Amino acid sequence: MISKFTISTLLVGCSLSVLAQNPITTNIIPPVGAVIVYDYLDTTGVQPGSAGNGQTWNFSSFSPLNEDEIQTVVPVASAPSISSFPGTNYVIKGNTMVSNDTAFAYYNSTSSILEIKGTYLASQTLPFAFPYSNPETSMIFPFNFNGTFSDNFVGSYTVMNSGITITDYRTGQVSALYDGYGTLQLPNGTYNNVARVKIHQHIVDSTVYVGIPLPAAVITYNGTTHDWFATNGSVKFNLLTFTRDTSVSNGSTTIDKTILYQKSYAVGIAEAPSLKAEVRAYPNPSNGMAFLEIENADNGTASIVVTDVTGKTVMSSATGLVANGFNKIAIDLEGLPTGLYQIRVVQDQNIWVSKILKD
Repeated sequence: MISKFTISTLLVGCSLSVLAQNPITTNIIPPVGAVIVYDYLDTTGVQPGSAGNGQTWNFSSFSPLNEDEIQTVVPVASAPSISSFPGTNYVIKGNTMVSNDTAFAYYNSTSSILEIKGTYLASQTLPFAFPYSNPETSMIFPFNFNGTFSDNFVGSYTVMNSGITITDYRTGQVSALYDGYGTLQLPNGTYNNVARVKIHQHIVDSTVYVGIPLPAAVITYNGTTHDWFATNGSVKFNLLTFTRDTSVSNGSTTIDKTILYQKSYAVGIAEAPSLKAEVRAYPNPSNGMAFLEIENADNGTASIVVTDVTGKTVMSSATGLVANGFNKIAIDLEGLPTGLYQIRVVQDQNIWVSKILKD
């Protein structure tokens, strides 16, 4: 979820052992070029577990859904519509493989606070920026066990499409409690010295339509999120996010529960600031043969370079592209190990970038 994005100590030995709780610090913030892959867990029968010190939260037996979400820390200069988010110094790009959506989250990151300045939906049909005039606090540093913070936030956006103007006004409140510390067990491993933060959000979105006979719509969201962080900074950002949202619109109530766990973390695949466009890679994930779809190319030859999460080139080739047409390129990944790869197609000043998971 792009608007929430959503950190070790020693066991003190005595007649009764207790865990000293580490604070959450800025070492949870990944650097530019970091790529974090999350996967959803089946929510059936899953609860967030207890608060308190010395906890063991065991999610290791729950089933991944293989519906990956990739979050990449990108250079600020490469982010779209950056002028809509003054004061931004940190940007995360998110891609969901199920819907192939792309969105950007804009932050102000300092030694004492991480606050969200807004989001941008990079839709090919109707892209729009959603800036916050009053930003939302995502985390404070250091954040100590049993500590709290709260904040109010305000934002709005306007889009126009086929003579219709849509304006959304958002107001919200967030409150957070560092409520647990202990060991987190996930399908891909066990993590010690983990902090849990419980977050409540209350959001009211009011949408006004001009140019179409629709009344104003109001949607109210109330959500509770539990986030787990490795306090030693060995793994950045959320190890696990457990969210339960209740939305009310026109008297109808919808309840959603989602669980995302961090499947992999790597540094070395950075976004290029001079991208012309993105290329669609499918199937994604792929167990061997994959295809790239490219439009808006020029006539001529292009190079294809595949790199791993360390930035090492693992495959390269050349292909012909045609202008004003649809280009479909086959790439055989069968010989590569399982993992996340970046594919770059370069033709003179045109650069296309995509990421793909090899099963």
